[in-house]
Amino acid sequence: MTTFANGSVASIVFSLNHDDGTPIGAQSVSYALFDANDVIIINPTSVAGFVANSAQVTITIAGTNNALPTGQNIDSRKVTLTATTAAGEIVNLDQIYTIRGSSHLDFMVNSYQTLQNAEMLALRTPTVYVYAAASIKDKVMALSEAYNRLGMLTFSVNYFTQNSVEYVTETNTLTSNSFPGQFFRPRYVVINHINDMTADYVSKLPKNFFNALCQAQLIEANIILGGDSLTDDRRQGMVSKKVGESATTWRAGKPLDLPVSRQALKALTGYIHYGSKLGRG
Repeated sequence: MTTFANGSVASIVFSLNHDDGTPIGAQSVSYALFDANDVIIINPTSVAGFVANSAQVTITIAGTNNALPTGQNIDSRKVTLTATTAAGEIVNLDQIYTIRGSSHLDFMVNSYQTLQNAEMLALRTPTVYVYAAASIKDKVMALSEAYNRLGMLTFSVNYFTQNSVEYVTETNTLTSNSFPGQFFRPRYVVINHINDMTADYVSKLPKNFFNALCQAQLIEANIILGGDSLTDDRRQGMVSKKVGESATTWRAGKPLDLPVSRQALKALTGYIHYGSKLGRG
């Protein structure tokens, strides 16, 4: 998929051939532009100066139609080309391209940390060797996916210390005005859907928790890039594994299928909230 910078002109080349390589024989062509939600941006527009039976055509999208919304670092566009043959046959062709901002990772948009911070953290984490060897593009994609996965967890965070932005005593609790939609008890807070919180709210979280969250994001990105064959085997029901004279046996039963890896969960030890409900059938 082709990627263009935020606000830049996009030139999309369409081949006017069928899948088998035979010419479409287009006599006229028009195009339309859609956003990521399939909402039309440019209504069907004829391509001026098109030469009949051409082998290809280039569609130019103005930079104003490739501007990212405020606070968004990546978006996509779909160009739909409609070609009409001499026999009146209509052939539709689609191409999708992405738009990226100048920053690869934005705080609480698609990451808990910048790419530079992740790189510095990787230097102090020798186990993320797959991430360290990956390209910048793959690192950004993996960190963004790790951000999405971690956002599905529920966290229990000790709140607060005397050095924090706010202090909660044993007899006092945070109000819903501080963190809307969150559930509070004295000394700790249960956070659901952390990725829905604003950057301002997240910046008030205890530093130790935030550091653990960044560490977990990096570890999960490493797993995304390199895979986790052991966990995959366990999810498929493997209970023992033997390599040469070495054998490993796990207890019977399928392991918990969590949104993130066990390695990432380990980095968040003490902060994961496990809840359960009892009901009458």
